[in-house]
Amino acid sequence: MYSRNLKAYLAKIDGKFIITDTINVYEVNEVGARIFDLCNGKNTLEDIAFILAKKYEVNKEMVLEDVKNYVSVLLNKNFIFKD
Repeated sequence: MYSRNLKAYLAKIDGKFIITDTINVYEVNEVGARIFDLCNGKNTLEDIAFILAKKYEVNKEMVLEDVKNYVSVLLNKNFIFKD
């Protein structure tokens, strides 16, 4: 499971989503914002992929690979951590 860094937060400014820790700013799309939001310490990667696949009516296995890649980026930027 993955949780958000307490210093990182999601904001919507002028219709754009950003994740920031007040030092770094990372612009993301709606799906990226949703993945960050779902990193709440309760969801596994599979849970996140299932939620997104259901919402966007796409294949869960395909979404899972994208979620893994995106979560890796969030981890590298220290916006989230693995529990």
